[in-house]
Amino acid sequence: MAVITGENSVKFDGTTYENEIATLRDYLQEVAPIKVEFDFESAGDIHLAILQVIMSYTKLYESEYKFSKENSIFKKTLQGFETSENHCN
Repeated sequence: MAVITGENSVKFDGTTYENEIATLRDYLQEVAPIKVEFDFESAGDIHLAILQVIMSYTKLYESEYKFSKENSIFKKTLQGFETSENHCN
């Protein structure tokens, strides 16, 4: 399992595929609105749909990211996501 949930945290280990979406979504719905730490230090690659669930949570509730020093597309995507922008209206 590439998504490991804790009390107030989600750790990503290795490659995370789209089949982990329901597990992550259910966990985040259960713990909302608490602050969640998303730990990507051991992550390899993350499916875009997983990132969308994370960004949705971050848009609504407080969260924190932990990254490794390595550059990755998901790291750049999450760090560049501006929660104050709303293009849906």
